[in-house]
Amino acid sequence: MTGDRTARNTTTSNWAYWAIPLIVLGGLLWYLFANLPQREQVAQWPTPPAQSQSVVVKGVDVKNTLGDSLSDLRASLQSITDVESTKAARPKLEAAKTLIDKVSRMAGQLTADQRKTITEVVATAMPTINRLTDKVLEIPGVSDVLRPTIDPVKTKLADLSGQPSTVGSGR
Repeated sequence: MTGDRTARNTTTSNWAYWAIPLIVLGGLLWYLFANLPQREQVAQWPTPPAQSQSVVVKGVDVKNTLGDSLSDLRASLQSITDVESTKAARPKLEAAKTLIDKVSRMAGQLTADQRKTITEVVATAMPTINRLTDKVLEIPGVSDVLRPTIDPVKTKLADLSGQPSTVGSGR
């Protein structure tokens, strides 16, 4: 029996040895966190995602029309590898030219904010279009087929972007 009491006393004292500091630590943490100044939480409405401004004139979404024509122009220029591919790309280039002409004619009806939006769309696309144009015009024979379509397009885009035209300057 003496051995059982010794085992019980050792178990009880080991348990008490760990439990008492944990209880004290828990009480101390509760006291500290319970007395922290409470922050008032204010409900905030989520910020709506930034939406690009639509530019509509007489029922025509000018921004999307311009964006589509610039995409078609880029794709057409990327497809050009020789004179034959230039001839094949010419109908799409002409269609893009027609849409860009239409946007250019509507530019006078745009508000200042709408004009800024159109300027940004064109300014973003111009470096790629200039690079692609320069590349294809270096292909032998392509310049004769492409220039009658691409020069007026680049001039209109330069006008829409508010930048000086580089047509005829060797670019």
